[in-house]
Amino acid sequence: MDNNERKEVAGDILQLVFQLQKKVMRHVMQESKLDVSPLQVHVLDTLKEEKIATMTMMAKETRMPKTQMTRIIDKLVTQGLVQREYDAADRRIIKIKLTEAGLTLVDCIKAEAVEVVNEKLKILDDKQLTRIKESASRMFEVIKGLP
Repeated sequence: MDNNERKEVAGDILQLVFQLQKKVMRHVMQESKLDVSPLQVHVLDTLKEEKIATMTMMAKETRMPKTQMTRIIDKLVTQGLVQREYDAADRRIIKIKLTEAGLTLVDCIKAEAVEVVNEKLKILDDKQLTRIKESASRMFEVIKGLP
């Protein structure tokens, strides 16, 4: 595949991400009665995957300065969704992890998202659903291997 074809694939993936954001996640966040932003959801979901993370890692994950990440974490701590732990060997290192309430919230948001998507998929027939399932499965397998 030449460079132009690779750029076309990259553009297609980006368009897919934008459409998923527009048609799915925006509706999930609008319909949700939860007091969290999409960025906070991203932080919480990352912590669910990682189990525990440093402030530096979270700043890199969200591509924002550590000072801004600190404000986000402060709000999540205040809401009881995450907790800070200081590294025993180096107190400058702050580790962040989900609380039980944070884990419950992430699961609740995902369940709400599944319901929103499920409602949208009701207009599709079995053949279309099978194609989406197979395509999504293959894309997920490839994309999770990206750096």
